[in-house]
Amino acid sequence: MQLYPDKLFVKHLLEGFKRGFDIGMESIPKDNYMCDNNLSAKKNSNFVAAALKEEVDNDFMVGPLKKLPWASYRVSPLGVAEHKYSGKLRLICDLSAPHSSDIPSINSLIDKDKFSLTYVKVDDAVRLITK
Repeated sequence: MQLYPDKLFVKHLLEGFKRGFDIGMESIPKDNYMCDNNLSAKKNSNFVAAALKEEVDNDFMVGPLKKLPWASYRVSPLGVAEHKYSGKLRLICDLSAPHSSDIPSINSLIDKDKFSLTYVKVDDAVRLITK
């Protein structure tokens, strides 16, 4: 860290990895809401159980909880996606659910202008490398 020129950026990253990053949630929903898991998760329940255990073991998720530590909560549905070529399964937490509802999803509460994600295109990388 001492040799990196932008020390504030490094501090921001280190604090974010330790305590979590601001995801830009505009407001916290007051109403509790629970979505059912997607059919893909129900069909692959053994995979989901193993994937969730791995997430919890690696401290990426918490649970199962005997008592909820929050007054309000949302439970987003889990799904399973299969890689097109390898057939490898991966766990999906659908933060855009519920769809077509008057209940806001987690993603809909995040400011898109401040917290959007764009993937770098190969042409952008080539342009930077040649520059």
